[in-house]
Amino acid sequence: MTLDELTKELNELGIPPKWLSVNGPDSFGANVIHYEYNNMWRVYHIVDYGTLVYDEWFGNFEDALAYTYQQALKAAPHYSR
Repeated sequence: MTLDELTKELNELGIPPKWLSVNGPDSFGANVIHYEYNNMWRVYHIVDYGTLVYDEWFGNFEDALAYTYQQALKAAPHYSR
């Protein structure tokens, strides 16, 4: 999955664009994909001033995107068009 494909899928699920942040900004309610040191991608979701719902690490961007898509599927019922 590419970032463009993920963005399209999020739109089709009715998830607002601000739900996803790639390399910042880290805003309240955002699902963040961030490139960290040692060629690792970190995926986390901020719910309250530094409180994370999940915090996972991946060795490549594609795996981080796939995980983010799975989280989007879980979040989709909370958004309505």
